[in-house]
Amino acid sequence: MNIQKMHIAVQQGVDKINSLQADSLLTQEIDLELNKSIMRFVNLKYGRNNMYRQGFEQSQKRIDDLRSLVSSSEDFVFFKERRVLSNNFGNKFDLLYVDKFVLPNNYLYHINSYCNVLQNPSCDRSVKFKLERISEFKMVFSFKLSQLRIAHTRPNAPEIVYLHGWIPKIDIIGGMTPSNSDGEIDFSNVATVDEVGGRQVFTKNLWNAVEYGYTDAAYPNLPMSSLNWGSGGNQQAFQVIPLTSVPEATIDNLNISSITGGFLTTFEAKVLKMYNAFIPDTANWDREQAIIDSILEAGNSNPGVDIFYEEYDGQTQEEKFTVELDLNIWNFLTTPEQAGQFAETLNSLGKSVNLETGAILNDTTGSQNAQDFTSFLNIAVDTRYDGNVFQKTYGSAGNLISTVQNDDQATADGLTETHAGLSNFWELFENQPAVQAAMNEANIENFNSGIVNRHNFPSFNMFELNTSGLKRYIVNETWTISDTLYESVDSIGKDFPGISRPIKYIQHDDILGLMYDPFNKPTDSRILGVFDSNTILVYTLIKNVTQDTADLVSILPYSVKLKYLKKPAQVDYNANINCDLPQHTHEEIVAMTVSSILEGINDPRYKSHMSELMKNE
Repeated sequence: MNIQKMHIAVQQGVDKINSLQADSLLTQEIDLELNKSIMRFVNLKYGRNNMYRQGFEQSQKRIDDLRSLVSSSEDFVFFKERRVLSNNFGNKFDLLYVDKFVLPNNYLYHINSYCNVLQNPSCDRSVKFKLERISEFKMVFSFKLSQLRIAHTRPNAPEIVYLHGWIPKIDIIGGMTPSNSDGEIDFSNVATVDEVGGRQVFTKNLWNAVEYGYTDAAYPNLPMSSLNWGSGGNQQAFQVIPLTSVPEATIDNLNISSITGGFLTTFEAKVLKMYNAFIPDTANWDREQAIIDSILEAGNSNPGVDIFYEEYDGQTQEEKFTVELDLNIWNFLTTPEQAGQFAETLNSLGKSVNLETGAILNDTTGSQNAQDFTSFLNIAVDTRYDGNVFQKTYGSAGNLISTVQNDDQATADGLTETHAGLSNFWELFENQPAVQAAMNEANIENFNSGIVNRHNFPSFNMFELNTSGLKRYIVNETWTISDTLYESVDSIGKDFPGISRPIKYIQHDDILGLMYDPFNKPTDSRILGVFDSNTILVYTLIKNVTQDTADLVSILPYSVKLKYLKKPAQVDYNANINCDLPQHTHEEIVAMTVSSILEGINDPRYKSHMSELMKNE
């Protein structure tokens, strides 16, 4: 039963046949009631709060009701903290290690889980570990919402907005591709690299407002050119330099700012800063939430991308996005460390990179700069500067006779001359303080340079500098796997040379007490766990270690395998999103929805309808 048929069934159940008694129900109201019934259905079948007192998997009917929501997730655990529990005799102490596993975004209810651990077969405390960044698997960028805002005000009148809007896209630029078939790059070996690129070669769209969910009835064609929007107070361009009288000069034998033949002729000029593409907004930033939702949708739609807003890895930062990229998919990305190593290799070999083509050159005519090879999150502000000149002629009585506007658009070759363009007296004009200040703000040498692509690189946040969130890796040279254990059965344990241990879940207030309970404390065969916000915390105990042996353990949590019920899909009639529960449950969900609506409108059929509903298994 798709969403359209569910809506028809609800309407039919609520109405007396063909009476149109409840024909005023909106599709959004039916969607809301259906989604409430879906969650109520899941809760009834998962727990024992039902007439049969049977929970999930206690009968075949319960299993079939929720089977489409059963999901699996396996991911690494990351180090959270280490606590000293006791200081024993002989300068030895007990250490409690806490690792964390991040729950999937669609997690709803726990079914079962176990922890994969690395453990010495003899259970000796000889497994040495070190904390490292998991940079070979994921890369993390961050940026502020404010970095997407565009706002300027009229000079000397801050209350008048010239331009209010949003930058419409974010790109990832820079990186490398491997030359060999296995996809591996040795950054100390140039032969393993095929292409290297900065802005010209490697550019991949991370977010585009139009592609990822942003819609605007007022401006359906987005992003729009700055030339096509705005008038009056909401100008389409920011006036970089206000209207200024041009310094005295002579052009084509015409003395500027002087009386000629009884007439006063003056020239005035201004320079406008234009944005090539943007999303317009009001002074109250009414479209802010739509922009945020669109960026988060990019994280849902883009393979290998997770985007978090304001909260990431247990830390909260206001108006900050965190972008986490899976390097198995975004495999061209290059970290600053990798780019630095590659730059050193180029320098030692006398080679360089042509950033226009990505080719490695056998000379130093190209770039040897590590920043050109590093991958960055790029919020590009594409601007253009237009110079306008006004020739005003006044009569002898001071009356304005005519105004001629000479519009010169900046091009790569400079400003074109129509009559008396800005370029005619630029040398005099650019020395004015207002012009110099504007050029410094724009970070350009002059306004004759045409389109300027200003690339803004937000902070590159590979991983937090503290140890929380790092991966505990085994130091191979101090521990070897026993052949008799891991190779006695062919192919088992070779990809993951460890053991799977069940997790015993406990309450938060029992954690420290159980550390001293000889029958329930964590051991090499018992892993304790608690649910904490969006994570599972895994506890392991190492006893009687010294300062020198604190990094030696007998058991090292590696990953968690989680079986869980995922959140059911939110049905939506307009978006054509159907219920993802099994087909046989849809009639029951519709019946629950009808009962809920009948109760809401005080229909006398509610009692009889509920008595029929309770007969359902």
